[in-house]
Amino acid sequence: MAKRKGLPKKYAKMGFKRGWAAYKKSKRTTTRRKTTTRRAAPKRRYTMARRRSYRRRARSAIGGINTNAMMKGVIAGAGATLIKKYINVPYADDLAVLGVGIFMKDKTLQTIGAVGLGSDLVSGFTGGNGGTGGYIG
Repeated sequence: MAKRKGLPKKYAKMGFKRGWAAYKKSKRTTTRRKTTTRRAAPKRRYTMARRRSYRRRARSAIGGINTNAMMKGVIAGAGATLIKKYINVPYADDLAVLGVGIFMKDKTLQTIGAVGLGSDLVSGFTGGNGGTGGYIG
């Protein structure tokens, strides 16, 4: 008996196109065993280092200055002047610096204001400048 030509009945039920695709796929997977091959890692390409001959950008005069810190100092100075002028508090400078430090959440200004205020308070008790050389009593 001769071998029957054409698509087997199992795949013929799927239709012509899908049946042949499934039949070919089944033949590929059963007859040939897949082996995994390692692919060589791509070679890393290095770019050449940049030469120093290019013209460097000129630095500006204000480039190294922290303008944000300068603005905080200006605001603290203006606040101290306003407090002295209108409220006339004896420790206006230190109160203004401390207030700006608290308002702007700047630890440096808070510390400077607190140190100055503490120094002024001690000098008020002792009668000296900044509490040096005097005693309470």
